[in-house]
Amino acid sequence: NMAAKVGHSMGLKRERDAASVFNNAFSDTYAGADGVGLCSDAHPNGPHTSGDTQDNEGTLALTKENVATVREAMMAFKDDRNNKVGVIPNAIMVPPGLEDEARIIVGSVLDPDTANNAINPQSGRFQVYTWHYLTDSNAWFMLDTALMKQSLYWFDRVAPYIKYQGLIDEVVAEWIAYQRYSYGWTDWRWIYGNNPG
Repeated sequence: NMAAKVGHSMGLKRERDAASVFNNAFSDTYAGADGVGLCSDAHPNGPHTSGDTQDNEGTLALTKENVATVREAMMAFKDDRNNKVGVIPNAIMVPPGLEDEARIIVGSVLDPDTANNAINPQSGRFQVYTWHYLTDSNAWFMLDTALMKQSLYWFDRVAPYIKYQGLIDEVVAEWIAYQRYSYGWTDWRWIYGNNPG
């Protein structure tokens, strides 16, 4: 049982570290290659792009209207040569407290805010990912999962292992556990984070 608990603890550590990319997304303390956080209103542009910065950080609450607003903002992202990137947002990541609202927004065929049988244009556009390791109960993220796979990295340097070492003085059983990994991101254009506060 002790060895199993050590393995469980190793798994929890991996989850917390993976989630830290999102939990620290709004902090410049955890800056990427461009010197700002993953979600920032001040991503510097290259010399060929109009304007000084681009923005993938907001303070909008999770609503149907705000989902549409963020989707449009993401689809306007440009590269360092002022070309549209071709972002296609297809997922929303939320903490457990926002899951029901997210599923209503993206799962209702008819507009959930009216009784007039108007269509809900967000229906079927997004997958909903709920991650209980997200620590902010109000923050939510819109993702382009294809770009995410190109820009968000996890490297298992040494795969997790647990090894029985034997008995110490024929009384105490000794186990060792070890893992080594690194993680992070390169480009930021696969995500738009909202932290309403």
